[in-house]
Amino acid sequence: MTGHRLVATDFGENHYGDPYRVELGANWLQKHNDATVLPDYENYLTYNETGEIEIDLWDAYDEADKVATAEAGRLLTDNVRDQSTRAGLALAGWNPEVDDMSAALVEWINFDWSIAVPHDYSSLIFNTAVENFTYGLLGDEEPFIVDSRGYNTIVSGEALTFLQPNDPRLLLNTIVTDISHSDSGVTVHNADGTCISAAYAINTSSLGVLKHDSVSYTPALPTWKSTAIQNFGMTTYTKIFLQFPTTFWPQDTELFYHADPHERGNYPVFQSLSHAAYLGVDSNLSSQPPQPNNRTASNAKPTQKPKPRSWPFSPRCSPTSPFPNPRLFSIRAGR
Repeated sequence: MTGHRLVATDFGENHYGDPYRVELGANWLQKHNDATVLPDYENYLTYNETGEIEIDLWDAYDEADKVATAEAGRLLTDNVRDQSTRAGLALAGWNPEVDDMSAALVEWINFDWSIAVPHDYSSLIFNTAVENFTYGLLGDEEPFIVDSRGYNTIVSGEALTFLQPNDPRLLLNTIVTDISHSDSGVTVHNADGTCISAAYAINTSSLGVLKHDSVSYTPALPTWKSTAIQNFGMTTYTKIFLQFPTTFWPQDTELFYHADPHERGNYPVFQSLSHAAYLGVDSNLSSQPPQPNNRTASNAKPTQKPKPRSWPFSPRCSPTSPFPNPRLFSIRAGR
């Protein structure tokens, strides 16, 4: 699983021609240390197709979210039927028009970015439970990994506490076909005819493997567990890294939000990695951080001919132009 979630790669180059190390997968950690940066989520600018704008809906969303969260607790305590987070927010006073793209951006930043699906498809009760568990138990900080060795260093370091280099106990490229389990232990059967027996086993198969019965279980999994597996879904996150000849965006700003006029969640977040807190002002690097690919179209129609974009994310750079002072930028791609 770490091979898919925790993957770093070289990207771009600095003044010395050396590449930067960027994370293709997960980029946030729940605990802060010397290899992380605490993002300043209050340090942002917001744009739409006309240029920089101000959105005054953030507090209204927060107030409705507090009311909906309290209502989720009541529904759970009283064993009342669940509802969607969308319904909970609407009943709490947050009910914008579907073509209000500023409100759509506020929703995306506050919800979709973390939960990966819109409010319409998320349980009010269980989403609240997950939020309470995650931030109540682990803390509300979400440090950003800037360790040049890569996020996977954490996993590798833990593995080295009980594994040796080329340890024969670590079986790579081994396909599991069946897991037999009982009160006396577990036996894992592999496609090559080998098997492993132990008192206990922890199964970290991906949801796709679990859903499509790629591994059989003897005895079969109980109905309640199979039902839970089939009810789960996964989304696709997209992250894009860009490097430019110069940093043409405000260097003291960390995040740039984009309210697309037609499509909810269409390239909504740009994160400046050229900020001094990340890879430095000389990196000219930016990214669109990981974003779930669940964009929804709006029926909003422009009332006038769109103005030329004045927001700083559509430069026309010559492919042959040199990169004497490369800048880095991270984009959270649309869902």
